[in-house]
Amino acid sequence: MPSFLKSHDVAILLDLSPDDVNIMARKGLIKGKKIGKRWRFRNHDVNKFLDQVEPDAPIGISTCRMTRSGKSDEVSEQMATMKESGPIGTL
Repeated sequence: MPSFLKSHDVAILLDLSPDDVNIMARKGLIKGKKIGKRWRFRNHDVNKFLDQVEPDAPIGISTCRMTRSGKSDEVSEQMATMKESGPIGTL
């Protein structure tokens, strides 16, 4: 049986907020599964995501760039937009 990580656990690994991890999962940037109202992530999928991030770049909402997929510009633009808009639910 695979072990699952919570958004908070993935957020610590990626140096992001749990809300940002959930947004990335909703947009398909990181593979996760919604169980009830909460996102869960397999260790394998998180490791696969980490393998796709540039090794010398700090992992953060504004600097994350994918190297294997053709989405590096799209991903960095979406993540920069998320940083500017702030966490979900703020007024």
